[in-house]
Amino acid sequence: MSPPFTFSKSTGLLQLEPWLDRSWLIHGFTTRPAGDFARPAAAVKASAGWGAAGMTLEAVHQIHSADVLVPRSATVPSERAPADALISSDPGRLLTVRTADCVPLLLIDERRRAVGAVHAGWRGTAQQIAQHAVAEMHRNFGSRPADLEAAIGPAIGVCCYEVGPDVAAQFPPSSIRSAQPHPHLDLIAENRRQLLDSGVAGQGIHAATLCTRCDSELFHSHRRDGDAAGRMLALVGIRAL
Repeated sequence: MSPPFTFSKSTGLLQLEPWLDRSWLIHGFTTRPAGDFARPAAAVKASAGWGAAGMTLEAVHQIHSADVLVPRSATVPSERAPADALISSDPGRLLTVRTADCVPLLLIDERRRAVGAVHAGWRGTAQQIAQHAVAEMHRNFGSRPADLEAAIGPAIGVCCYEVGPDVAAQFPPSSIRSAQPHPHLDLIAENRRQLLDSGVAGQGIHAATLCTRCDSELFHSHRRDGDAAGRMLALVGIRAL
């Protein structure tokens, strides 16, 4: 396992070890053994096993955008609202995004007790969704970028993410690996760079350098399995203590 991440066989969750001692926080990245979360209802059934029983589950209609949603209703989840990131400072609300190669990114602010969940495919990454999420946490909750911590979950690695020249042209050279016949895109490195450019401290950014396409036992992958691929879930929330 990629340190400082740890894997629980009982829940199928990959979690960031430094965040496990935060009594106010629930977080994790599901793996293939945890199930297929293509449908939000699957997460509702599994949430009790994650210690999230009774929490309001938030899941957006992901459109590969840079749109950030702030759920407002205390009782009705924003399940079908179009967006690719969720942020909140409300206890009892579990934010989720679904991935099957795209980058799942979780943000927390210990000082302000605020959290965020981001779905960053290449389109959202090209639109700077990580930076938008940081900016919206500052605007809505007063979160200072330097106070934010980030966990980047499993995603397709630069080893496997072959893209066309039109896609590669939308990213800086530092995120592209030259290869034949096509360049490879490092989505994880690009999202980390965007967080750094937003003011998030480097020591507060942790990436699970695990390729979803390479590991068929642990991860769903659309690039590997096509339309038959399941979905994994990235989740973060504030416990109602």
